[in-house]
Amino acid sequence: MHQRLFSSSAKNLCRKILNPRTSTTQLPLTTRTPCDIFINHRGIDTKRTIAGLLHDHIYRLGLRPFLDSRNMKPGDRLFDKINPAIRGCKLGVAIFSPNYCESYFCLHELALLMESKKRVIPIFCDVKPSQLQVKDYGTCSAEELQRFSFALEEAKFTVGLTFETLTGDWSEFLNTATDAVIKNLVEEAAGLGLNISSHGHEHRARFLLDNGIARTPPMGWNSWNHFQCNINETMIKQTADALISTGLARLGYKYVNLDDCWAEGQRDQNGKLRGKKTTFPSGIKALADYVHSKGLKLGIYGDAGKRTCSDRMPGSLGHEEEDAKTFAEWGIDYIKYDNCFNEGTKNRPRYETMSRALKKAGRPILFSLCEWGQEDPATWAGDYGHIWRTTGDINDTFPSITSIADSNNVWAKYAGPGRWNDPDMLEVGNGGMSYEEYKSHFSIWALMKAPLLIGCDVASASKETLSILGNIEVIAVNQDPLGVQGRKIRFKGGLEIWAGPLSRGRVVVVLWNRSHSRKPISFGWREIGLHPLRPCLVRDLWKHKFVAFRRRFRMTAVVGPHACKMYVLIPVR
Repeated sequence: MHQRLFSSSAKNLCRKILNPRTSTTQLPLTTRTPCDIFINHRGIDTKRTIAGLLHDHIYRLGLRPFLDSRNMKPGDRLFDKINPAIRGCKLGVAIFSPNYCESYFCLHELALLMESKKRVIPIFCDVKPSQLQVKDYGTCSAEELQRFSFALEEAKFTVGLTFETLTGDWSEFLNTATDAVIKNLVEEAAGLGLNISSHGHEHRARFLLDNGIARTPPMGWNSWNHFQCNINETMIKQTADALISTGLARLGYKYVNLDDCWAEGQRDQNGKLRGKKTTFPSGIKALADYVHSKGLKLGIYGDAGKRTCSDRMPGSLGHEEEDAKTFAEWGIDYIKYDNCFNEGTKNRPRYETMSRALKKAGRPILFSLCEWGQEDPATWAGDYGHIWRTTGDINDTFPSITSIADSNNVWAKYAGPGRWNDPDMLEVGNGGMSYEEYKSHFSIWALMKAPLLIGCDVASASKETLSILGNIEVIAVNQDPLGVQGRKIRFKGGLEIWAGPLSRGRVVVVLWNRSHSRKPISFGWREIGLHPLRPCLVRDLWKHKFVAFRRRFRMTAVVGPHACKMYVLIPVR
């Protein structure tokens, strides 16, 4: 017995049950129990696909799933780890595959989940419940066979989910399964009379489900890389107009973001921030209205210190609530919150204070934490905002983008829908790099699910620049709803392979040549998560054409110096 569960049910239940009050104490990302969700599966069938992807999807929401391949190391005694994890978990997910019942370990785990009175969500993957039967292979006692049969029958008659790996929508399914996990966790906690916040999920779950911002990485434009402090009202309006006229807005570039230097040097007599009269004579509210009239969103800049980094305008330290309220009243949609003049205080509490102020202000505002990766924000910033800088500032050179890409890669596992690593804004079109280097820059940022914030003058951008920023196939990788950050999987002698899963079972691969000469780069199906016998269509995202049909095993491409090749592999039957 099985049916589809939809996100609205999980969201509504979370809103109803989660305590609306927010504790002033710091909330942990995970619980003190061995795990929150135990994933029962037959590894040879699903470890590299649905089980692994579901584990990572749940983990990126700040929950603690248990998957044997991720939570155990060589030398661990199998049941010494698995049995306590099952007994200590709050929820089980049983992934049934065609050969599931051939595994003693799978059936033992399922039986222990049922005997421990755990709530279990069954997922029937490429198999019908009626096809699942415990068989006697002569290795189990009669008592064990009966135990396994009882557990299996109980699971088969529990409402669950179904999925076909060849034809199903992977992204939709992972979101549906995750919603079901959240819904059941909340119901379980409510049934026990527990406060969700005591388990460390209250802040994160409500932030993600109620806010709904940045389900994919934000796209838009920021003034700093090209204009720095030389900004004014007319130029911002011209940029908004240019996003429309170039067609970039239609591709998803919606945010028009002011960086530093937009405000007067001091607050007004009421202690409020105000736009600089000489450069923004109509005021920020009027500018927001203009940008909104174009179907775009306006972003603004602030600082978690006494002054902003230019030292030309006030920061928000000590003024968080009044500034958040001002931003909301103006109709601001995005705030980049920098980290200068912070009086030597810890970063996390200052960003938490502004996060709470923005929520209290009552307007959905994307919160970008720009603390330069100083205190490993990837490990905590998702509780307070939507994107966080992992590095120092970018500059318009090839060594800068390679260094930043490497630093950002370290934090890949923390990214996901609603919470993204930010390796800083794009330099494409600013003139410091070659066409091929800019293509590499854009390709890697897209694969890493980085925010795509244009940093050049859009109004005067060349056709070459627009061809990079407007590559709809590369943008689609960045905006893929599965939301898994691609990673560097192999490198040697300046030759690198970056890859990551996409929705519908596809895989994106970037072959990046950081060396100074033209060289071949090869990769195999297995190292990017595909079965070597699985035939694939291979789509070149810069040539906009298929370059291989029913390719198997491996592939090689010759890549120019500082250039890249970007492919999407589409498994076929």
